[in-house]
Amino acid sequence: MFGIYYHPATRFVCRHCKKDAGYDPEMCVYCGPICADCFLEQDTKDCEGEKRFLSEIAKAKEKKL
Repeated sequence: MFGIYYHPATRFVCRHCKKDAGYDPEMCVYCGPICADCFLEQDTKDCEGEKRFLSEIAKAKEKKL
């Protein structure tokens, strides 16, 4: 097996724009596989996975206080 994926010829869908990301996509730290276009625009693009991650951290901090 190769990592967490079942077959080396698995085609991926971009988690940001939903386009075909190919067989060996770039990876968003928060979402997973993304296409090269989104990877290049990642600094200016709003990432839903990042927003969810940061909101979960904020909620956890509020619970501790």
